[in-house]
Amino acid sequence: MKALPDLSALALADDTGRALPVLFDALSTELQPVGRTIKRALAASLILAGLGIWAAPVAAPAVMLLRFGASLGLVGGGVALWCLSLRRAKRARVEIDTRRRELRVNEHDREGRLVLVRRYALAELQEATLCHGRFVARDDTGRLAVSAPVHGRAERAALRTALALV
Repeated sequence: MKALPDLSALALADDTGRALPVLFDALSTELQPVGRTIKRALAASLILAGLGIWAAPVAAPAVMLLRFGASLGLVGGGVALWCLSLRRAKRARVEIDTRRRELRVNEHDREGRLVLVRRYALAELQEATLCHGRFVARDDTGRLAVSAPVHGRAERAALRTALALV
């Protein structure tokens, strides 16, 4: 564990010299493309199987009733799986603003807009660590302020630079 260093000399800046916040998201926003494709293919096959049950003619009423129940289950399961493949996870957004020297946690509201949930001054944080792809920050009382996975090298590098953990 490392304590949060003094960030007074550190400022990430754009071309105009303005300080930029370091942003990273707590959860993955999208389903993985392969997982989404597999879910959609399985959903389509379930729907087609539910409809395909009716391809072979059968005269017995008991078998027709059994077919009806099976086709409803298959088509319903396929539609449900298809709808699940369309959903995207809402993720919290963690911002470390080196200019204002604060850590902000934003979450999505019901309409999908980002809303500020918590704000911590960097001086108030007792600890901030980046270990094994997870960023953890604790406030001055020792309570967990942020615990979020960090995805990708670019996010890790920007976070290390912002926290001077290089």
